[in-house]
Amino acid sequence: MRFRSRRLSRRRTLPIHLTTGWSFSARLAAIPLHVQHALRVGTYLIEGLKALQARHALIGDVRGSGLFLGIDLVLDRETREAAPSQASYVVNRLRDCGILAGTDGPHHNVIKLRPPLVFSQADADLFVKTMDAILREDAAQRPR
Repeated sequence: MRFRSRRLSRRRTLPIHLTTGWSFSARLAAIPLHVQHALRVGTYLIEGLKALQARHALIGDVRGSGLFLGIDLVLDRETREAAPSQASYVVNRLRDCGILAGTDGPHHNVIKLRPPLVFSQADADLFVKTMDAILREDAAQRPR
């Protein structure tokens, strides 16, 4: 008697899961262009946000995939104490600058980004520059 998991059989039908032996460029060529763009710009944005993380102790973690990203704001990186008031301040200041973002997570301390697919590397640069300026403000650093 052969046991075949439903999940396994679904995975076997998806071409991207069959490409484990292919080179990265061959796998990338199998992905639609809009998804490639989201991965490329998202990776670029994550790199910029990781650079911000090195400069600002308030950023505890940057995570995500493609253009769906989260920036975890914490008061202390060791204890991972959430910074919900700072996250709220940053989101409101981003809105003042014309950038829409929201908070998420159980403590509402994760800034959630979901830009449209037309989001470019120039837009990513503008976001990182704006975020850096906001995080330098005294009100973003003060516990409220």
